[in-house]
Amino acid sequence: MKLPQSLLKFFRAIVFICGIPKRLSRKLKEAIDDWSEMAPYRIRSMSEGFSTMSATGASSLGKPKGPFDPSRYRDDFTRREMICWRLIDYDRMMFGKNDPITARQWMNLGDLYWEHRRPGDAAVFYRKGLKIFRSACANTDEKLIAAQKKMANCYLLIGNFEEAEKLLSQVAVAIEGKVGARAECITNLIVLAETQKKQQKFKDAAIALNTVVDLHEADGNLPGDECLAIYRELSETYTALGDPARAELFIATAKQLDFMRIVEKAVGQDAKTLVRELEPLAALYLRRSKTEIVRGLRKRIEICDLVFKVKDHRYPGIERDLERLAVLLDERNYGGDKTTAFHLRARAKRLIEEASSKLHVFFMVAASKLYWVLEAIEGSEAVIASFASMMFS
Repeated sequence: MKLPQSLLKFFRAIVFICGIPKRLSRKLKEAIDDWSEMAPYRIRSMSEGFSTMSATGASSLGKPKGPFDPSRYRDDFTRREMICWRLIDYDRMMFGKNDPITARQWMNLGDLYWEHRRPGDAAVFYRKGLKIFRSACANTDEKLIAAQKKMANCYLLIGNFEEAEKLLSQVAVAIEGKVGARAECITNLIVLAETQKKQQKFKDAAIALNTVVDLHEADGNLPGDECLAIYRELSETYTALGDPARAELFIATAKQLDFMRIVEKAVGQDAKTLVRELEPLAALYLRRSKTEIVRGLRKRIEICDLVFKVKDHRYPGIERDLERLAVLLDERNYGGDKTTAFHLRARAKRLIEEASSKLHVFFMVAASKLYWVLEAIEGSEAVIASFASMMFS
C-alpha cells in the first residue's frame, strides 16, 4: 500500500531531525580533531604574536621582517619547524587535510624531528602522513612505501618491534616482484629478519633470510660478500632454532666460498690448483639443490682443467679441447675471455693447417716411392698411368 505524499514527507522530516544530534556530534568531533591536530602551530603563532606586540599594539621589533625572518626564532630547528607548520596549514587550506600533498608536509615535519634525533616526536608526524597515504594511495605507491619505511625506522629505534614488523611485512609484499627493486627488497627483508629475531621469531627470520639468499643466487653466479654475511646470519638463526645440520651447511658454505676467493686471488681464476676448492664448494651447493650455481662451478672446473691441459702441450685431439675451451670462455665472457677465445681458435686453426700440410707431404713422398717401385716392374705401364691419374687428379 502506497503512503500519501504528505505522510511520507513527515516521516522523512522525523528521520532527518533524529539524525541531527549524530551529525552534529560528527561535525564537532571533526572540528575538535582538526583543531587539536594544528593546536601546536596555532598556540605558537598566538604566543609569537603577543610576544612581538607592545602595550600600545605596535610591534616591539620595529620594522616588520616577514614570517620567515631567522631573527624571530631562537635556533635553526625552531625556524624550520615553523616553516613546516605553515606549509601544512597552507596545504590543508588549499588541497584539503586528506590530500597526499598535505601528507608530504607531515612527512617533512617528521623528517625534521628524525634529523634532530627525536624519533618519538617524528613518529607522531609520520603517523599522520602515513594515515593519509593509506587512504589516498595504492599499496604499491612509492610515497606510501617510503612512509612505511620511515615509520618502521622510528618504531625500531624506540623498541616497538611488533609494529615495525607489521610495516616491514607490508613493504615486502608491496615491492615483491617489482622491476628494478631487487636491492630495495633485499634491504627490507634483512631489516625485517632482524626485527623478527629481536622478538625471538627465529622461524620467520629464517624464511626472510632464505628469501634474501635466493635473490642473491637468482642469476646462477656465486654470490658476493653481502651474501656471505647472510649465510652466517642464517647459520646463527638455524642454531637458535635447534637445526644444527642447516646451520653447519650455511657456515661451511660461507667458509669455503671465502677461502676459495682467497686462493683465487693468489693463483688466478683459471689455475689448476683452484679445482681443489671449487669441487667441495659445488658439493655444498648441490646439497641445497642450487643446480644453476653447481652447473656454473662445474664449467669453471672444466675451464681450469682445459687451461692446464692445453698450455704448452701438443697431443692428438688438442684442437677439440681448444675449441671447447673457447666456447666456455665465450659463455663466461669475463674480462678478456672473448680475446682469449679468439686466440685459442686461431691456435687450433694453425695446428689443423700444420697437420694437413704434413699429411700432404707424407702422401706425396709415399706416392713417389710407390711410383718408382711400380715403374721397376716390367709391363706395368697401364698400372702406372692409372695410379698417376688417381694420385694427381
